[in-house]
Amino acid sequence: MFIDQTYFVGELDIPNTDQDSVQERLQTFIKKYEPIFLQKLLGWALYNQFVAGINVALPATPDQRYLDLLYGTMYTGFDGILRRWKGLIVTDSPIYNLSGWLVYRKP
Repeated sequence: MFIDQTYFVGELDIPNTDQDSVQERLQTFIKKYEPIFLQKLLGWALYNQFVAGINVALPATPDQRYLDLLYGTMYTGFDGILRRWKGLIVTDSPIYNLSGWLVYRKP
């Protein structure tokens, strides 16, 4: 998962996330719908490449192209104009959780 309850702040605020029952339900929804939305956004082939590329085993780091897709980057479009891809999520840096997978948190 790329997001958790800490993602839902400001305009995306979900009330009562300090309660265990709300946290559990939110995590269930994220687990269910995050892959569906990413597949619709990226397409099946790129989604599979992206997930495999991001979830590399420690101590390896993901390829820069997957990090750019996740965090955003600057790129030159076909018209030669410099553009900015904002990224799938807004974050400072990935954090490894206890199971060795990358967890991405909103700053």
